[in-house]
Amino acid sequence: MQIEIISFTGQGSSLAEKIKEIMKVYGNVQVTSGKEKNISLQTWTENAFSKAQVLIFVGAAGIAVRAIAPFVQDKFKDPAVLVVDEKGTYVIPVLSGHVGGANAYALQLAEKLQAQAVITTATDINQKFAVDVFAKKNQLFIKDRAWAKEISAAILGGEKIGFFCEGQVTGTIPEEVVAEQGKVTEKYRINVGIHNTCQLIPKAVTVGVGCRKGKSAEEIETFVLEQLEKQQIAMESISCVASVDKKKNEAGIFAFCEKYGLEFQTFSPEELERVPGEYTQSEFVEKTIGVGNVCERAAICAWKQNRAHILQPKTAQNGKTLAIAEKEWSVRFE
Repeated sequence: MQIEIISFTGQGSSLAEKIKEIMKVYGNVQVTSGKEKNISLQTWTENAFSKAQVLIFVGAAGIAVRAIAPFVQDKFKDPAVLVVDEKGTYVIPVLSGHVGGANAYALQLAEKLQAQAVITTATDINQKFAVDVFAKKNQLFIKDRAWAKEISAAILGGEKIGFFCEGQVTGTIPEEVVAEQGKVTEKYRINVGIHNTCQLIPKAVTVGVGCRKGKSAEEIETFVLEQLEKQQIAMESISCVASVDKKKNEAGIFAFCEKYGLEFQTFSPEELERVPGEYTQSEFVEKTIGVGNVCERAAICAWKQNRAHILQPKTAQNGKTLAIAEKEWSVRFE
């Protein structure tokens, strides 16, 4: 993670160095003095917004607000922005308090500085469950942002929220949330899982693929999307695409993965052969590749040490094969 800190006075610079020592546990920290003549505040902010996950202004809140205003886009994309007064009395998260983690960083930084964190988000000051914080901590994709706002508004309005999860649930469920067993009873609800009907989606699925040389990206895409639709599996749940290393330069698979921002992992026949379990075997594939099954074994192998199971066995179509695997996953309430 990249953290950028800027200060504007001698006293602020001293505090910035102290903050750097505290924050370096989270990643790489760069400190800049706003008094330097070779960079403007606007340029620094623009650069920091493009490459950093956390921005910290040591100085007046007004300076920070004016600096970031031209670059603010979306609460789900913007970096966390904090302001610390140059005496280190207050730590104020001003942008991306939940999704970007600014509130959490403010609380942790305030504790180390013996300062006071100034938190203004409604769910926090009312000590209510926040669905976006829950999603971030559990690495869940929020499918519908308007829905997330609606859930937060309902909680603040005193509504009970139904909760259903396809995976395991640990921790203490907050009083605003009603756990449902197999059915939805509440007007407002949270569904967590890998399927299209869910609003919070874990990266818990791998797609194992095999194909004859020269298959186009369009052919690969159509095949994968058809199979996902048959299983009602959300594209957002896909962690990676996997295959044998002889396919590591297969242009069609590469282009498909690039289009959807998916990692492409490949494994040697020996690695695939070591994957435990029983899989559909092909004598032709074993003769040409060195292992009797690519797609099923690759889908499981991609999870390394995580336990996983096949959701969809090997499916063949015009020189392409595909299998879908899901790892064991869980969510936790704090």
